[in-house]
Amino acid sequence: MFIDDDHDSDRQEAIQSVLTSAMGRAACSLEKVIDSNVEPSVPSVHWVNKNNLQETLLKINLPQRSIVMRQSFRGHLRGEMIILLEEGAKHYQLGNVMGYEEKMTALNIQELTLELANILAGACISGLSEQLQIKLNFGSPSLLSSRASVYDVLAKRNLHWTDALFMDVGYNVSSIGMKAHLMLCMIEQDSHELYRIIDLQLENDG
Repeated sequence: MFIDDDHDSDRQEAIQSVLTSAMGRAACSLEKVIDSNVEPSVPSVHWVNKNNLQETLLKINLPQRSIVMRQSFRGHLRGEMIILLEEGAKHYQLGNVMGYEEKMTALNIQELTLELANILAGACISGLSEQLQIKLNFGSPSLLSSRASVYDVLAKRNLHWTDALFMDVGYNVSSIGMKAHLMLCMIEQDSHELYRIIDLQLENDG
């Protein structure tokens, strides 16, 4: 279990600030690609016990059905980004602004969504690396499900953790009817390294 000290206000505010900057960078990267305004929500931070996973995900108010993708990262920190493209997105319009042919095949849609995942997750991970002044590497995104909820996807995996840190933000592109979500997940052991880095920054700033 997490200890109370992990939830102190200074550390919480510092994590929130880093997260806001990194996920805002992801919104800017997407705006440049699609040449349209992207509206991010206020990022939120959640400490999750896997026994209460479904309850926590319901509170976050994620879409019931979406295309679910994953992009892992490692280096000074380890974790994964879960990227959701909400069901009902206008793939033809999104494909058009991202340079795809007018007629979208199933393969085109898969390529498009993975490209979208790479833009959002890659920019966010790079933003974390810059904000925390650490080195992070990430691979290519993968498709976990073409139509599922996050809980359904995570419940099918053999979760080798008890507690984890979830950080999420939503993105709305009203011009093409697209809603996406980005969720950063770190298990308890790895989140302690994040706390250590945050504590060092707080000491230096103090």
